[in-house]
Amino acid sequence: MSHLSEPILTAKLAWRDGVPYSESFQDIYYSKDVGLEEARHVFLQANQLFARFEALRHQEKKYFVIAEAGFGTGKNFLLTVESWLQHAPVDAELIYYSAEQFPLSLTDLQQCLALWPALSELAGSLIEQYPVLTPGFHVLPFNGGRIRLVLMLGDVVSMFQQLLRCGDPLFEPSIRSCAVDAWYLDGFSPAKNAVMWCDDLFQIMRLLSHQQTTISTYSAAAIVKERLLSHGFTSERVPGFASKKHMLVARFDTNFQSPVRRSRLLKTPWYIAPVVDVPSRKAIVIGAGLAGCFIAHDLAQRGWEVTVFDEHASLGQGASGNRQAVLYPQFSAYHSPLIAFMLSAYLFAQRFYRPLVGQAFDGCLNGMLQLATTPREIAAHERLASWLKYYSELGRFVDVDEASQLTGLQMKSGGLYVSHSGWIDSQSLCEFLIKHPRIRFRGRQSVDSLNFYDNHWVIHDDAAPVLVIANGYAANRFAETHWLPIKAVAGQMTYFRSNAVSERLQIPVCGEGHILPQRNQTQAFGATYHLNSHSFTPQVIDDHVNAQRLQALPIDWDWDLQPVDHWAGIRAAAPDYLPLVGPVAEVESFNQIYRGLAADSRHYIAGLADHYPGLYVMTGFGSRGLTTIPLASELLAGLIHTEPPTYPNSMLATLSPSRFLRQGLISRQS
Repeated sequence: MSHLSEPILTAKLAWRDGVPYSESFQDIYYSKDVGLEEARHVFLQANQLFARFEALRHQEKKYFVIAEAGFGTGKNFLLTVESWLQHAPVDAELIYYSAEQFPLSLTDLQQCLALWPALSELAGSLIEQYPVLTPGFHVLPFNGGRIRLVLMLGDVVSMFQQLLRCGDPLFEPSIRSCAVDAWYLDGFSPAKNAVMWCDDLFQIMRLLSHQQTTISTYSAAAIVKERLLSHGFTSERVPGFASKKHMLVARFDTNFQSPVRRSRLLKTPWYIAPVVDVPSRKAIVIGAGLAGCFIAHDLAQRGWEVTVFDEHASLGQGASGNRQAVLYPQFSAYHSPLIAFMLSAYLFAQRFYRPLVGQAFDGCLNGMLQLATTPREIAAHERLASWLKYYSELGRFVDVDEASQLTGLQMKSGGLYVSHSGWIDSQSLCEFLIKHPRIRFRGRQSVDSLNFYDNHWVIHDDAAPVLVIANGYAANRFAETHWLPIKAVAGQMTYFRSNAVSERLQIPVCGEGHILPQRNQTQAFGATYHLNSHSFTPQVIDDHVNAQRLQALPIDWDWDLQPVDHWAGIRAAAPDYLPLVGPVAEVESFNQIYRGLAADSRHYIAGLADHYPGLYVMTGFGSRGLTTIPLASELLAGLIHTEPPTYPNSMLATLSPSRFLRQGLISRQS
């Protein structure tokens, strides 16, 4: 289902006596002249973080997780990072979740951070990475990935609820991959911002905590203490900072008995696989296209030894063989699982590609022009215009004159200009990704069956406890994955000789098909679509179709439409146009465990279906793999590596291959 998307509104900030002041909540963000010292006292010292960071040197656990309600000016995060770099071991990782419904604009953030010269270097890194303020999770890595800020934009309850696996106090601890070590409750006072201190939030905090979890907050309000107590935290008043008499600190109460009650937080964890300890960090990947190369790269970056098998002799020979693939966003004024994923994926992809394109691999990200060529597309652009007013960094609508200036050609219409898009050579990208000392490529190796022996997947003469199937439309050729509803969609690009006019094209122009800037005296246009076709052989008829579509583009000049070359590939797509990324369930077990969903799709079931140990799939990216694969790979690598989650559980469910098994059960409802 889809509905109009609610944009994130930035904070209404004023300045009073040199201190930022919230006009919405009629309260200051911090005390004048003592903001940093106060934050250190209330959050770092009260949670005993210096000692706890140092203690990680002697612990097997190498993650520390902090969760904050209210990102505000970012000072708590920056002070925590400063302390982490001073006290934590270099092989430990900090995950910092922070929820904020009304984030500061970049300009306001810069003005606030300028007040603290001692944090200028760290503040500069935050400003450099500060995201487009779209709803949902934004993952910002610092210090080479040793620190990850998960900035969650939206209401605090919805954001932290997205970290719950099932919301069941008895079952949640056994299926989550991590828990919060310390909570910062830093919202405006309960009297001025009641939503931040609601009962649902404290219930979620309990579900996300463990026996050593601590909490600290400026507030000493009775309602905060009562809600902490009712959800399993023992709290006490301690001296506040400077003129503030009291504040609260709290700890997890190991003797707390959670009341048995039906909660709206409950959700069946059908998309979750049991956590399995692997004997070694070794993985096999089947498929050396973009999906296979990305997941191999992301696992190798985490210290895994990876072997990549492919039936071709070299990389990117299937659907990833496009030498000028477009980084194609899918913006919409509506919200749906597809649109939410596509927006997050585009933002993640362009952040990954931008510092590397043109250096590590071939490409150019100087923008693209999206045309509306049908009444439906024109209506969608009209609706999108109001949404983009909040997110001008993503794109803007341009008239015919500016469109002509941006493209370098005389346009007959304007369109949507997306400044951070462009094109990338997919094969060159594959070569960059797999060039890693912990990755081994084995070409000319066809894989027709999977074998599991002694806790290892055995492929030819190689074995590993983890296997990722990333071979596109052929991912369901195996007995374990035969049920995956993957469609093969063949398509063809046609190459025309550049001329004195066409070579002026500066950016991709996308309408009914897309044309690329000239490369090697030729220009690519395409692509055709043939559902359920498995042919890699280019067809003359497809060149004619591409030529007709090219002529129909609203560009005011004559084309030299004699094809000089062509390329064909086969995409993999799912019925709902979303990728399939995640663990592979055993069908009979899934249907047995979750059979109750057939009678009531909202029925809560506390159980996990059996999954093939260490078996994952990553396919179904259609024609937008360049855009969607980087985020999908990061998500899957995190699952395999059993990291604290940095993306919402709704995204895991949206991409889970098991969604089709669930849909099959639900469709049986009478």
